[in-house]
Amino acid sequence: MKGNAAQGHWPRWVLLVPLVLVGMVLFRGFLPQAKAIFPTCYLFTSTGIYCPGCGGTRAAEALVHFRVGEAMRQNAWAVSALLLGIPLVSLAALRVRFPGMSVFGLFRWRPWMVWFLVATIGLFWILRNVPVFNWLAPVIRP
Repeated sequence: MKGNAAQGHWPRWVLLVPLVLVGMVLFRGFLPQAKAIFPTCYLFTSTGIYCPGCGGTRAAEALVHFRVGEAMRQNAWAVSALLLGIPLVSLAALRVRFPGMSVFGLFRWRPWMVWFLVATIGLFWILRNVPVFNWLAPVIRP
């Protein structure tokens, strides 16, 4: 047994990829109704500081309509994490499923990667609120 899956079987966490994709399809279908229930960012409305998630809903909306540039403009970290994460999770799952194939050995999940993600979120949060990096701030539409 290697990790949380028997060797040669798909790991359970590989379900993240289809769940994200199905979630995006559902989000696209229910977007007009969903916009009314999403709250505004409390941190931004009370302090004027953008949180790491500010623009995330608008980025998801742009992504489900295949407007990647607009999505990156709204929340570059979330879009980058999603566009890089789906292939990397898929590669990691293929590596578990087919351990003998060296081509899938390109990516292996390491515990330090969690800290890397946390650090990049923190850095993104700080930088998007610095005037020099205002291009990281989301575009607020009326």
